Order: sequence, then C-alpha cells, then structure tokens
Amino acid sequence: MAATESTTLPLPEPGPNWLKWGIFGLIALLNLYAVVVMYAQGETVFALVTLILVGTGLYVFASERTYVHRYIFPGVAAMFIFIVFPLAYTVWIAFTNYSAANILTFERAKAYHLSQTYRIEGQNYNFSLFAEGADRYRLLLNAKTGEQFLSDPIELRIPDPKAPAPAANAPIETTLSPVDTPPEGVPVAVKDLVKLRGVLGNLVAHLPDGTDLRMSGLRQFSALRPLYQVLPNAQGGDGEILVNQRTQERIAPDRSTGFFRQINEAGEFTGPGIAPGFSVFVGSKNFLRVLTD
Repeated sequence: MAATESTTLPLPEPGPNWLKWGIFGLIALLNLYAVVVMYAQGETVFALVTLILVGTGLYVFASERTYVHRYIFPGVAAMFIFIVFPLAYTVWIAFTNYSAANILTFERAKAYHLSQTYRIEGQNYNFSLFAEGADRYRLLLNAKTGEQFLSDPIELRIPDPKAPAPAANAPIETTLSPVDTPPEGVPVAVKDLVKLRGVLGNLVAHLPDGTDLRMSGLRQFSALRPLYQVLPNAQGGDGEILVNQRTQERIAPDRSTGFFRQINEAGEFTGPGIAPGFSVFVGSKNFLRVLTD
C-alpha cells in the first residue's frame, strides 16, 4: 500500500494590526496635546515627565523586542510617578525660594503685573441698564458734566451656576454714542444688577474719544489704565523692565530674590520686592538658614 504524502501549506504572515496602531496613535496625540498645554502654562518639568513616561510606554508596548518588559513597566512607571518623581521634585524645591509669595514662574509673575490697572481720576460715570428684551440691555452712562452716552443692545446672560466655569472670560465690548435723552422705560433694579455684576465685570465700554471704561462699582463705570507697561527698547528697555504709568517708577526682576523691585536710573535695585514673586534657584541658602537662624 503506497503511503500518502501530506503537504503543509505555509501560514500567511499576519498583517498589520490597525486597531492596535490606531489606539497607540490616539494615545500619542492626546498626550502630545497635554504636553504642549503644560509647556505653554510654564509647567516644563511636568511636561517633560509626561513626555518621557508616555514615550517609553508606547515603545515598550509597541516593540516586539521589549515584550517581556510589558509586565513590569506599569509597576516601574507607578514607582517613578508616586515615589521617585515626588522625592526628586521635593529635593529640587529645597534649592529654590518656592513659597506662598514665590509660587509663580517669571513669565506668569510678569503677566500678573501687566494685568494690573488703576482708575483715572475725574473719569467716573454713573450708569443704568435698560432692558431690551430677553437677556439684552442698553447701557446708559451719565457724566458729572451732564453728558449722557448710550450703547447698542448688549447680550448679558447670567451664567448657569451648575455649568462648569470657563477657563477665561472673554471681554464683552460695546461702543457708546452721545444722546440727549435717556431711553424709554424703567432702569433695571439694584437687585438685578447684583445678579448681573459678574457679567458686567467683563464689559468694556468705548467712549467716542477712545477711552475704555470698566465697571468699578455697583453704580459706576470708570476709565481704567494698565498700571505697568513694558519699557520700550528705544528708552533702554530689554523686555523685562516695567514702567509704572501712574508714578513713572521702573521695576525690574531681581533674580536673586525672585521679586520685581524698583530700580534707579543706573539700573540698581532700590526698593523692596513687589508681590507676587517668582521661583528662582537659591542654592544652599535654605539649608544654611535652617542651621544658622
């Protein structure tokens, strides 16, 4: 009896796992977006740690050469996140002036000072609101000289207390026009102004001469001006020196203390630190203070 020969067909090579690579790509994109956001907010250390951990994790789970490491990577990553990184970060903070007064980065401290405003004396206006339908109002300003200025209808909606707060409230801008008589109707009552106060705080009213007005009280709008501005390069500025527009004093960052301080014409520091400050490296100063103070 003749033996029958059996032939074994070669198995087809597995094709690319599109679902696997799609998930890896989505994870990479989401974490890359998070890294960019953290870096833009000045959180460079956290952005770098996230980039290293996610990049290493994607390599371990995507490469066949690191197959055996997939079982220990979650434990190693957790140990790094919850033990090694907090310990290293705490040690690093010990060599800085990090405190309640020096909690910001330099960029954020500078932005805070540039966001400060002051009221220009003599440019205060009493105001009234007149309803123009659902969530629409007209703003009427009365100057001490008797002049009156009226806005176009503005949408002022009371935010839902259950809704999440926005990251930043965009200003509501309106242009005022001179009028001889106020609009018809009864002004909004004070109790309703209290409800709209948070929204009115974002309102910027532009007078015909270009002056910007903001709410400065429950019944008043005032002309506000930025307290600080960056000293122009033509006047000896380097992008970090700020000028107080009310007193014309100049302040500059003192990187040995982590505060903006007043300087004289020679660029020497003459005044105390202006809060809030920013974090700077101080070396062993904290340890010496513990041992000697």
